[in-house]
Amino acid sequence: MNERRSLIKTWAMRGTLHLLSAEQLPLVVAARGVRQAYRRPYIHAYGPTTGADFARWWGTEPAAGNRVVNVLAPELTAIDVEGWQAWALASDIDDLTAAKPLTD
Repeated sequence: MNERRSLIKTWAMRGTLHLLSAEQLPLVVAARGVRQAYRRPYIHAYGPTTGADFARWWGTEPAAGNRVVNVLAPELTAIDVEGWQAWALASDIDDLTAAKPLTD
């Protein structure tokens, strides 16, 4: 029996090329969905943050972290923390500005 098979090209976190059978594509899509599910919770928990911070936490290249910022841009607010530029969820701004500094 001569079956026709398709290969899908994907890139791993560290730039390695992978060829997958078309049957494996749903697994790749599901894995990407996992990263998407962690975007908002990460920024909520660790914000203010940057795309590079998210990439380091997720274990991927900085460009992937910057894409997270671009995708969530409508929900983010750029803020300055003592000269450090970062992003926070717009829904968290009131809580962040109301927070008191930690003291010894």
